[in-house]
Amino acid sequence: MCISIEHMFKFKFTVLVLCFGMTTLHSQITCNIIDNYADFIHVKRYDDGKRKFISKNVIKSQKDACYSTLINDNTMFIYYILSGFSSEENNATLLEITDEKEFQDTYFLDLSKDDKFNSIMNELVSKTLTNTQPKDSVTMDALLNVAVKYFSIVRIMDDGKYTGKVAVGLNDIKKTLNHRKPFLEAFAWAAILDNKENNNFQLDNEFKTAINEIEKIELGISQDDRLLRAQGAMYMMMYNNPQLRNVLRTEYENHQAYLPFVLVY
Repeated sequence: MCISIEHMFKFKFTVLVLCFGMTTLHSQITCNIIDNYADFIHVKRYDDGKRKFISKNVIKSQKDACYSTLINDNTMFIYYILSGFSSEENNATLLEITDEKEFQDTYFLDLSKDDKFNSIMNELVSKTLTNTQPKDSVTMDALLNVAVKYFSIVRIMDDGKYTGKVAVGLNDIKKTLNHRKPFLEAFAWAAILDNKENNNFQLDNEFKTAINEIEKIELGISQDDRLLRAQGAMYMMMYNNPQLRNVLRTEYENHQAYLPFVLVY
């Protein structure tokens, strides 16, 4: 069987094009975020003589990188993941480092080895930028199940009134979710925090109104029973609150391009 030089040339050219295409495709679906945390994460060591602590913040990306738009559209979302899902096991060692450069280098080296945080960040990139994983499908009910946990009744005052907080702390999340949901938690927290004083939604006022309604019902003799039942009542009132649903829907529509889930409602 004879193969002409012309056919051989076409065959080699086709193989070359396919190889180039595969290389190009591979480069298009790769986005290294782990080695670039210092671009958008700001950390600082504080020591006021009484206590030492590490302050963390997420800032807009300073580079024109594959991940920049993702970060810049979701700084509070990323901050929640950094705060809630990165390890603090080495904090004691970090707080003893007084040289700023050594502190920064050590912190980011540790973060680049943090399996849990890296797994979440890589999954976020895969579902929003490289599309190497499909986005999750999430119902409004599932999202609300997480979102209502950020409306907390924390104690009963001496006059018998309740006092609470909105989008502060993780106690209710940790006590009520059997399995943590990083992306839903981060989205719900950021959406609520961004809009709790927004005149269009006024979630702070919705929360106060719910407290006033709950106070009309006698929920127990002991303080512990009363507080626990009041918190459950708060969850249900916010679950059925149309303004909270509007906030979640609006924030999703504004940021859906760079969210790792599709909201079904």
